[in-house]
Amino acid sequence: MPAIRTPSTPSTCPKRCWAAATNSPRTSPTRRIEDQAEGASGYKDTKAAIGQYSLGGDATKGTLVVSGMYGRFKNPDRARESLLNGAAAGEGSQIAVSPQDFHPDGADTTVTCEVLTTDQGGTEITVPICAWGDGNTGAAMTELTAATMTLDPVEVDLDKAAATAARIRSEMRKPL
Repeated sequence: MPAIRTPSTPSTCPKRCWAAATNSPRTSPTRRIEDQAEGASGYKDTKAAIGQYSLGGDATKGTLVVSGMYGRFKNPDRARESLLNGAAAGEGSQIAVSPQDFHPDGADTTVTCEVLTTDQGGTEITVPICAWGDGNTGAAMTELTAATMTLDPVEVDLDKAAATAARIRSEMRKPL
């Protein structure tokens, strides 16, 4: 059964990654995701994972953010939809391009992508986001660069975003 691979120690991903960890496990982002998932019908034994990666080790060039969970999902489509709904429900976020399903070459699962806009300090930014779900993993990812954040939402290449999400999914999974 594949799971999401997360860095186990800071040395495995120096200055490039961040896996959620706080002194207060009840308030950590991963704990909130796990609590929400456990209460949802059809989700069992869930564990959350969050990672943030800098493009070439330089966050000013761009950032890839992956937020998801692994466990047992009766309805993978629901997991995918739930992740996208959660992102769209963020304060100041609005769906600018409705969710669309993609089946990237070589992928064995559906990837759903949408484009959000959100207000960051008075500036509207464009946020393409894609999600996948299968029987035991579900995650949403977004790749933010200066170019993508300033695009008109309808100009975002969702085919390319879906292919990137499928590649990231493939790279993150490992047998348990």
